[in-house]
Amino acid sequence: MSDSKIYNHDLKLDRALQHFHALEAEVKRWLGQQPYNVMIEFDPHRVENSVSINVREQPPPEFGLIIGDCLHNLRSALDSLAYDLARACKGEPLPDDIAKTSEFPIFIDPAKFAEQRERKIGATAPDVQAVIEELQPYHGRNNFASLTSLIARHRPYAHHPLWLLHELSRRDKHRLPNLTLFAPLQVIYGGHNASFTFPEPRDATSVKDSAELFSYGPLHTDSDELEVEFYFDCGIAFEEGPPAYGESVLLVLARLRTYIISEVVPRLRPFLP
Repeated sequence: MSDSKIYNHDLKLDRALQHFHALEAEVKRWLGQQPYNVMIEFDPHRVENSVSINVREQPPPEFGLIIGDCLHNLRSALDSLAYDLARACKGEPLPDDIAKTSEFPIFIDPAKFAEQRERKIGATAPDVQAVIEELQPYHGRNNFASLTSLIARHRPYAHHPLWLLHELSRRDKHRLPNLTLFAPLQVIYGGHNASFTFPEPRDATSVKDSAELFSYGPLHTDSDELEVEFYFDCGIAFEEGPPAYGESVLLVLARLRTYIISEVVPRLRPFLP
């Protein structure tokens, strides 16, 4: 991969990966301190057991700094790619007016893309501009769409990786993320592992105020009632509103970087010298 390091976008993507691994290690360490506990209470009115989580400690503010650094490098990688594509077409050095406005455009409105096309990528080759236009979120080609967010069902572009990156990058990146419970991955009862099906799982959402996550009725075998133990997969999630409210930070960051590496760079790299 040494040859690819001549380009800034490769260095930016590598730097984003370093921040991702740092965040992953810190989240694992923090969760290892058991900052939450699971509560199961019997509700005599519904004759069901209610399961909730009590969060004793919110994620450290430092997590937000690492998340912001990762997002910044991912977005900068795209802008660096656009800059290098302009240099490949116009040569070195780029005029100041082109260098200052060069940017990888990301739009959900075709009209706005057309309006900004010349300003942002007008210095690149026509074939390059055509590829960048095909990559725009308004085309709706998104193999990485969220399976959990309600907003994705009404606005297909909303969870396109490029639009998600654009929105997350332009917002305050140093927010405090919240602990999130995604789903019980496994239920162990009677000393044996077994699959256990709950009603359709909710959209992933931050755990606040010990709210009920789900409930279940009593379990019986042919003879005795069985005691149920739950294993939860927990992590940190983005907190305020769309575009990624309640989604796993680590999964989102990994999805964004994967999309850039597998979909964007391979289509544009052939235009670089």
